Amino acid sequence: MDSNAKELYWQYVKKSLWSDMRPVDGKSVQTVMMTARLLHKQGKYAESASYYEALLKYFLKDKYE
Repeated sequence: MDSNAKELYWQYVKKSLWSDMRPVDGKSVQTVMMTARLLHKQGKYAESASYYEALLKYFLKDKYE
C-alpha cells in the first residue's frame, strides 16, 4: 500500500467511531478493503481497482502461480 493511501485511510479512521485505532500491520485484508472503498468514493477508480486486484491475487494466489 502506498503512503498516500495509508494517509487517506488514517484520516478517515480519525474521523470515525474508531478514532483510537492504531496501525497493526497495514497489510491486512480489512485495511486493503477499506482503502479501496475510500478511493472509490473519492472517484479514484483506477487506484481503487488496483487494491481490489491485489485482494483477488491474494485470495487466488494458487491460480496465478
